[in-house]
Amino acid sequence: MSNSIRTGRGLGLLALVLAGACTDSSPLLPSPEGGTESMARVECTVDVRSSAMQCVTVEPAQARLGVTLNKIIGGQNRYIKLASSGTRYDPGTEILSTNVTVQNLLQSQMGTDGVTPEGIKVFFVSGPAVTSGTGTVSIENPAGTTTIYGPEQEYFLYNEVLDPYEISQSQEWRFNAPSSVSTFTFSVYVDAQLTNETNLFDAAWVGRVSNDWFVAENWSKNVVPGESSIVTVLADSAVRVPTLTRDSSIAALNVGPATTLDLNTHSLQIAGFVNAPGEIIGGRIIMTGSAAKLSGFVPSLNITGATALQGPVKTTGAVAVQGTLTVTDQTLTIRIP
Repeated sequence: MSNSIRTGRGLGLLALVLAGACTDSSPLLPSPEGGTESMARVECTVDVRSSAMQCVTVEPAQARLGVTLNKIIGGQNRYIKLASSGTRYDPGTEILSTNVTVQNLLQSQMGTDGVTPEGIKVFFVSGPAVTSGTGTVSIENPAGTTTIYGPEQEYFLYNEVLDPYEISQSQEWRFNAPSSVSTFTFSVYVDAQLTNETNLFDAAWVGRVSNDWFVAENWSKNVVPGESSIVTVLADSAVRVPTLTRDSSIAALNVGPATTLDLNTHSLQIAGFVNAPGEIIGGRIIMTGSAAKLSGFVPSLNITGATALQGPVKTTGAVAVQGTLTVTDQTLTIRIP
């Protein structure tokens, strides 16, 4: 289902819940360090009857996240973002399908070594396995099989090179699932080349000296983010919560899980994507871009350009739409205290 909300030149205020046909949790893909035994893997559970898919990270003891030389990339909402939409089940053909995109969250091309384009593989390391009900589930349309960590591992191929922060074309994943199956699970990883494994982020918060957003030493490159900056705030670098002391403008924003960004009653104007599985509190986000993407937890929201939801969105303040807001099989929940 695709919903589009438009307003004219006036201010449109929303205080309701907009829901698509279903809500998907994006798969989480932490990367391995030295082999599958130390990997944090992603385990996805699919409910056939309700046409829903949810994924969680299952991390072994002492697992570390990172980009490794063996091309396995992980860290959902850190290095990559996999987003699914349109999950549906056809009882006639007994096929469950979902549309999945891959977003590159790095300051590096993905899917090439800089010379040879190889594309991006999302490969299965276990399953699909039935967890309730009876029958057998299989992948209906894999691109092929690989032997990265075992024999005959099926994968989906995104045959493209992603520029920094670019979102791939959608791929339809289809599973043969008889109606006697209630739920099934599977685990996946991502395999791709990078052109740069050193300077992974454009403007990353490190909080060296204070909470102040406008202190240069608090940023990875000792430069305060500006209108062209793509800002990354991650839990392992956010000992001090980044806090605005006045209004600001940036190109895009990624606030990782278990992380907080405090707008402190100020406005943050953003031209590109906002990915916030962590939490943005206080103040207001202003989306100005003509093809912006939004997902996660935000405070008050003002959309002056054209924004589409890339995942579920929850706000803690009013939403004003002066441009276009598109909801495609996602949810927008607005809670005003």
